[in-house]
Amino acid sequence: QITMGADKLDGALSMHFDRGRPGLTGTLASERLDLSTAPPPFGPILSGGGYWSYERLHVQDGGAADLDLRISAAAARIGPVKLEDAAANLLVKPGRVEIALGRATLNKGTVKGRLAVAPGTESHDVKLQGTFDRIDLGAFLTDIGQTRWISGLAQGQVNLEAFGDSPAELIRRTNGRATITVKQGDLWGVAFAEALRRLERRPLSAPLEWRGGRTAFEQAHIALNVHAGVGEVLDANLTGAAARAGAQGRVSLVERSLALRATVEPVAAPGPGTAPALGASPSLLLDIYGPWSDVSVAPDARTLIQRSGAARQLFTPEPQGESAQPGLTRTE
Repeated sequence: QITMGADKLDGALSMHFDRGRPGLTGTLASERLDLSTAPPPFGPILSGGGYWSYERLHVQDGGAADLDLRISAAAARIGPVKLEDAAANLLVKPGRVEIALGRATLNKGTVKGRLAVAPGTESHDVKLQGTFDRIDLGAFLTDIGQTRWISGLAQGQVNLEAFGDSPAELIRRTNGRATITVKQGDLWGVAFAEALRRLERRPLSAPLEWRGGRTAFEQAHIALNVHAGVGEVLDANLTGAAARAGAQGRVSLVERSLALRATVEPVAAPGPGTAPALGASPSLLLDIYGPWSDVSVAPDARTLIQRSGAARQLFTPEPQGESAQPGLTRTE
C-alpha cells in the first residue's frame, strides 16, 4: 500500500535486474487519486505571465532504473480536469519516456491518449496522440475555468509531433493535424439568425442584433493542419436549422491566438417552390480574432456599408450629369 497525501493505492510491485540495471514493474489501484497540486512531470508548461515557458524540460534519459507502472483510479483529478474510471501506464526506459491513458471518462464522454518523449542532449522528440468522444464541452470549459461560450457533445483526434528543449521551442516546432466535431450544441453570446433577418432592412444595425444572444447548431466541425506551431484551417463549418457558417484562417499555437474570417448565411426553410439562387440571400462576414482567452468577433464593415444604400452613397456617391445617363448629350 502506497500513501500519497490523503490518497491510498493498493497493488503489487516487483523488482528485477537486467544486466545489472534495475527495473520496477507493478499495478496499483485507488478509489481516489488527486494530482491537482502535483508539479508537472517535465517542469512548468507556462510562465508566470501566461506564455509558453522557456525553462528546459526536466527529462532524463532513462534515469537510474526502468519503470513500467500501471495505475487505475475510480476517480482522478489532474489539475482542473476530473476523470473517472481512469487507467494509465507510465513507462521509463533508456531513450524513451511514455505516459499513456488507456481509457478514462471525462464529462460523460471517453478520452484516450499517449505522450511519448525521446530525450536528447540538446533537444527532445515529443509525440502526442489522443482521441475523445461525446465529451460535454460546456461542462468541460466550466471545469477548467474557461468561459462557457460553446456547448454540445464533442469528438475528435489530435496527432502532433515536435522537438525542442523547452515548451516554447516545442510549440514553435510542432507539426501534425487536429480535428474536432461538436454536435447538438449552442454558441453563446451570438445570434446569427436574428442578425441575418435584419441584414437586408437595417444592415448597419445588424451586428447589434446577435450580441448577447444564442445560436443553436446541429454540427460544428474544424480541421487543422499544423506546421511550425501554426494551424491552417483546412475545413471549418457550422450547420444549424436557421443559419450555416464557414470559416478560413489560422490558429496560432505559438501566440495562443486565432485569426479567422467567417461567412454566415441563412438556411432556406423547406417548402414548395424552387430554392433561391446562389447569392440571393444576405450573408454576414465576421472577423474572429485575438488571444484564446479573449476572442473578439466583429462584422466586416465594408460589407455592411455596401448593403446600406444611404451609407453606400456617402462613400461612393451616385454619378451625376452626363455620367448618370450614358448615351444622352447635354444641351444648353
